[in-house]
Amino acid sequence: MGCIAVTAIAALCAGVTMRGDAAVLGWMVAISLGAAGLLVQIVVEARRFGSDLRAARQIAANPRPLGPIASAVRAREQRMLRHELLGAVELASALDESAHHAPLGSPRLALDYIADVVERLHAPDVEPGRALPSPRWRLRAYALVALGLGIAAASTGPLADGLGLLLAGVDGRPKTPPEPVWAALRLHLEYPPHTQRPGRDLPNPSGALRVPAGTVIQLDMDARQPAAAARVIVTYDAEELSAAPAPEVLPLTSQDETGLQWSGAFTVRSTGTWMVVLLDDERDAVDEASRRSAALALQEEPDRPPEVELLPLPESQREVRETDGVELRFLARDDFGLQSAALVYQLPDGTTHRIPIASPGGEQRRWRKAHDWDISEIPVTERSEVLYWIEVRDNDPGLGLTPLPDPPGKLSRSATQHLLVRDDEAEHATNIVRLRDIRDLAVDQLAARMTTRAFPRTMPASAPEPPPPPPIPVRAALSRDLLHRGGQLLARLAEAIDALSMDALARERDVATLTAIHKRLAALHRTELELHAKLPQRSEHRDPDAAAAALLRLREHNREEIVQLEDEIIRLDDLVDTQIIERLEGLVARLEATQRKLVELLEQLQAGDDSVRPLIEQLEQRRREDMRRIAEARAMLRKEVESEFMNLDAFAVLERLQQQEQLSEMLRRGDVDQALEQARGELGELQELRDQVQERLGERDEGPEISPEERARMKLLRELSRLQDEQTNLRSQTRKLHEHWRDAVSERTAETSEREAAQSEAKALREALEEINDARLGRDARRGLDDAKDALEQLEKLGGSESASALELAETADQAARALQRAAEGAEGAEREGKEVRRARDRATRLGERLDGALPAPAELLEADDLVELQRLGERQGGLRMQAKELLDDPVADQLPAPGRKAMRQADRSMERSADRLGRRRPGQAVDPESQAWQGLQEAIDSLRRGSPPPPPAASGDASTETERDRSLRDALMEAMREHPPAGYDEPVQRYYEELLR
Repeated sequence: MGCIAVTAIAALCAGVTMRGDAAVLGWMVAISLGAAGLLVQIVVEARRFGSDLRAARQIAANPRPLGPIASAVRAREQRMLRHELLGAVELASALDESAHHAPLGSPRLALDYIADVVERLHAPDVEPGRALPSPRWRLRAYALVALGLGIAAASTGPLADGLGLLLAGVDGRPKTPPEPVWAALRLHLEYPPHTQRPGRDLPNPSGALRVPAGTVIQLDMDARQPAAAARVIVTYDAEELSAAPAPEVLPLTSQDETGLQWSGAFTVRSTGTWMVVLLDDERDAVDEASRRSAALALQEEPDRPPEVELLPLPESQREVRETDGVELRFLARDDFGLQSAALVYQLPDGTTHRIPIASPGGEQRRWRKAHDWDISEIPVTERSEVLYWIEVRDNDPGLGLTPLPDPPGKLSRSATQHLLVRDDEAEHATNIVRLRDIRDLAVDQLAARMTTRAFPRTMPASAPEPPPPPPIPVRAALSRDLLHRGGQLLARLAEAIDALSMDALARERDVATLTAIHKRLAALHRTELELHAKLPQRSEHRDPDAAAAALLRLREHNREEIVQLEDEIIRLDDLVDTQIIERLEGLVARLEATQRKLVELLEQLQAGDDSVRPLIEQLEQRRREDMRRIAEARAMLRKEVESEFMNLDAFAVLERLQQQEQLSEMLRRGDVDQALEQARGELGELQELRDQVQERLGERDEGPEISPEERARMKLLRELSRLQDEQTNLRSQTRKLHEHWRDAVSERTAETSEREAAQSEAKALREALEEINDARLGRDARRGLDDAKDALEQLEKLGGSESASALELAETADQAARALQRAAEGAEGAEREGKEVRRARDRATRLGERLDGALPAPAELLEADDLVELQRLGERQGGLRMQAKELLDDPVADQLPAPGRKAMRQADRSMERSADRLGRRRPGQAVDPESQAWQGLQEAIDSLRRGSPPPPPAASGDASTETERDRSLRDALMEAMREHPPAGYDEPVQRYYEELLR
């Protein structure tokens, strides 16, 4: 217990003084001295007294009785016996000592006395042990428990700390920091460019530096003592102990001859420490003996991957046609800035395509983007489920120790969403094949009815003797087989009617024609069913006469079936031909639209926009798919009508397109100009091909199959397409002149007053827009409002940047004004929110005009030839407007549906604005109205294509011109077969159908 107490005292001293090294020495000395003293005392007592003498003394000194006390006399005897016991023990000890020395007294008498005392101690009522003192274990136990509780209570204080220091034997006092090697230290933090942070000065830093990776720290140091050389040691923390990076030792440069001023720089690449070391000799190595500063901590500020959220489409837009467009909206955020974004979609076969999304000017930390996805760029077949998502990259250049997994930047992707795309053209082609199969099935049924042996024939007297008819059971089975074939034909017709009813490219009158065919054949089929009800199963065996009479009635009905099937086959054949021709017309128009988009993208590529390369590759793949489908339609057309529809040489342009060098090869070699020239030439040839197809359709007016209304519709379609082509060329040339002006003013830096005015006005406008309750606006208005907020936020940032150009300010303000214009068009005029949106639009328009006025006018910068071209474009735009008005006043415009007329009026207003701005020599302001005019013409064309076609002419009946020319051959052949049927007539019948279906 004493050792425990000494240890606790020593630990407490060590905890208070934090000197474990000194306390352990005192503790060891105290323990050693205590142990030595105890050992000496034990030895001395053992030699001097022994154990019996000590017990006798304790019995003599203890007043307790030696046993039960029977009387007072016995108590006195026991007290005397205690002293006699002590005397006997001492006498025995003296006898032992006298054995080695001179004898003491009479040994005999001493032994008798000792024996007498021993005899009395063995008396029944004497117990010498009762006189011994009680053991002190309870007191010691209480002391030990108290000592343990005290130690436990002090386990969290100095005692616990001191015990650890005592056992370790170390000095726990904090080390005295080394004497600073500098008298003054100045740091300048130069952040990486991608962080968009200004530099920062830190005088005499003392704590940790938290900076992004790639930050350059420039230091200027005034040393306390001169040195011959100075170094900066940067030690980075290891991600794994086995792969610790080596410290970086960077020299400092002396700024004077005294060796007191030093400067240098180092780059932070990860978390770690840095220190400054001074050397007395440049050749000395850095070691522990060098004068070094305290290690200062470096903390890497993390650059996390970007976040992107793709907003889901409305339920009504999750299934689209391949000619539609989808507006995708997404939000993206990053710590320091976003670099690029792309739309990625995956087809059912697993192939993945990427469409770059134009990023706003400058590197922003937050994007709120809307991307118009043209579904016609997707190479889909029939109904396909497309998976799509958004990928964004930040601007992290990878300046840390750990390399980026997929540089440049860190890539993040949004959640995957589904889109069901319907390829109407592929579904329409399938329906045409289905119609052709139904026609062939009807031809087979007609041949079966004409050549059947189920019914006896009426032969003239001069005819040779016909072969005997089969037995009645065989004839009954053959007649039931004809009935079954008729049911199959009707079922196929019903399926085709359902498919054409859902076919977006099929006309209503085609469905009506097919429905009428089904109705007439169904009526005959019901009559045949009634006749077969009189010829039940096995009745030919039970009552042959009744079965023969029923077969005679069925023979008369079979003749009606043959006549009706002949007419319906002609109608089906004409329907198939019409469907193929219209499909061919639509495919040629679709190929022309694809080629026009390809030319526009090549023009953007020529202007320096490399982000359109993936779109060009996808459009080229789309064009190859369109050409394949045109070749398929041409093959079907040749099989049906051979070369009667049009001269097949007109399609030679398609063969040349297939044989010409692919655009991708030219773009890979960098021949952008050659690729653009070739694409423009191909577009012109495709326009001529489409005109030939439409003219050939219009030239069929000599036949009764094309009504005047249909010819007017085709003429209107050709004129609208021609106007759209002219508008496309006009827009392309205007954009080129605008790019010339942009190149001339792009380097002009905005004035400080303009930037401050733009920043303050953009901030005020954005705050005003935040106050508008967008829940009371329509969907289009809300989207326009969001786009305006983004543009104003970007304008506010540009206003705070000293390097912002005047052109960037003006274009961003115009972008905000256009977005607010869309919001105003989608808002209710009488509502308070609509009025606020219109006021914000007017403010944004005035701001844009003010910033535009700070730029030089195109007339001041463009060359004389460009100005002449600009004037000519204005005149052309005015001429196109007059042509559009004349076309709208022409009687052929009666075929234009109401949505088409509305689109034409919008196109007229856009043409007027474009002509006015071209006349004022503002090509940049004319580009948007020209695009709106082009879009209006496209909407008019689409409405004309989607609208109900004119009714068929009354004089045409249901037969085509080609089949009318074959009617004389059909009548002659039928008459010959009825009057003089040959013995084997399979070959003439086959020849008849071949001629019939040409």
